Amino acid sequence: MHLFVFVIGALGLFFGADSEGTAQNEGPCLQRCKRFAYQAYRECLAQGGDQRRCRALAHEIFNQCVEENCQPQEPTCEERCEAHANEVYEECIAN
Repeated sequence: MHLFVFVIGALGLFFGADSEGTAQNEGPCLQRCKRFAYQAYRECLAQGGDQRRCRALAHEIFNQCVEENCQPQEPTCEERCEAHANEVYEECIAN
């Protein structure tokens, strides 16, 4: 359990203050969370944890990492305009 508290506390250090752009790109963010969880898994095993407990810990760390760091970003102005243009176009051709 001590490792869990340490690892969860380290999540912010792992992603850093300027990782905002990386965390918003889901692919790289998920990969970082997987690597982070795997590191925690290996550390847990190295400290004598059993495989099942360490796997559960890594799974929990991965889920928390994703929840805190990999949320989708707001659509850009260009994406919002494109979506609006598509809506107007669809409405126009429907009438």
